[in-house]
Amino acid sequence: MKLALSVLVAAAAASVAVAGGLPKFPLYKQCDPRWGGNQMGTRGPGERSTICGEGCAMTSVSMALAGLGVDLADRAVRPDSLNSWLEDNHGYVCIAGDCNNLVLSAPNRVPSSRLQFVSEHDKPELDDMRAAVEKGDTIFVAHVHDSGHFVLVTGVDSDSRDRFEVNDPFYNSTWYPYANISDVIEYRITAGDAPARTAFPLTPASLRGAAPTPSLPSWTKEQDGGEFVVPYVMPLFKQCDSRWGSDKIDTDTICQVGCLMSSTTMALAGHHINVDGKSPNPGILNSWLRDNHGYIGNDLVESAVANVDPSRVSWPADAMHTKNDVPLHKIQEMLRAGRPVIANVMQGHHFVLVVGWNATNPDALAINDPGFNRETYSYTRDVVGWRLFDMKFA
Repeated sequence: MKLALSVLVAAAAASVAVAGGLPKFPLYKQCDPRWGGNQMGTRGPGERSTICGEGCAMTSVSMALAGLGVDLADRAVRPDSLNSWLEDNHGYVCIAGDCNNLVLSAPNRVPSSRLQFVSEHDKPELDDMRAAVEKGDTIFVAHVHDSGHFVLVTGVDSDSRDRFEVNDPFYNSTWYPYANISDVIEYRITAGDAPARTAFPLTPASLRGAAPTPSLPSWTKEQDGGEFVVPYVMPLFKQCDSRWGSDKIDTDTICQVGCLMSSTTMALAGHHINVDGKSPNPGILNSWLRDNHGYIGNDLVESAVANVDPSRVSWPADAMHTKNDVPLHKIQEMLRAGRPVIANVMQGHHFVLVVGWNATNPDALAINDPGFNRETYSYTRDVVGWRLFDMKFA
């Protein structure tokens, strides 16, 4: 998810502490089917995405406003109502071809808002950040996952000094260590009536998809200094696509935890390997895996995928790598040979299908990302492991 970039519209206001720390906040998921497919952003010289695709910062702010008792459209603020208000009130801005950037001071202008934007800045010292959260007069929207995702900080962990409780609008994480926070968007809570703490549901709807599925990403445009080398083009499937995002793996859905399975599906489809006689998509492969011992709980059993077509698919002895111990030139050799390369990224929380590399900066890997609107990850900075099937083109 892309950075939210602040527009320098500073606003100073007196703040007041909320007695007893921060209020309770609802947990909203950006890919909730009630709003995940809604377009966000503003018209201008750049691309627009959906709330599911890039709405983590906006969804985090909507949780903060709702927890402070702010209403829009005659109900507690939700991602859909806040997004509509932002679209109508200059709440997004185009920067460098991206028209989904939240104007971070815009929540100041929401009717009856109790938020005043301070700044986006490096994370405070641990003790200072804990003290501000415990005092209850500051809202932090924290930048996590290598500055790729935003979450709402909701409290401090009483058992571990270096952990903060969060409402995560995408992942099922309930806390992050201080070390995982790179920077924060800071708001002050201003004077106002105490929030009605039961005015919103605290249990989120199940994650389901929303965004339409593009057929191919666009790595052919120049990025990071040169054209990308993509030996074999693979289809792009999104795990939160509404056609299968709500399908259960075990207790969780494809949208929630289906990144590895969706990446595997892209490899199968790109090699023209059918599943039960059908061209695969994540819904079809998931159904087959559920019927063929393909999961342990919500975890994919990679070796079971070979049973889809044993003549064309295998899970060889060198397939599992729990760290980045495969040299880059070997990854390039595999891609040239048509071997699927699935990378474990985001500190182990996510999987993507690697399809190529940048010709002038080979560290930049071209990828098909089933969860986020990203097209590259760094071999040295982002990859923490590999899953390496063998597949033969049908």
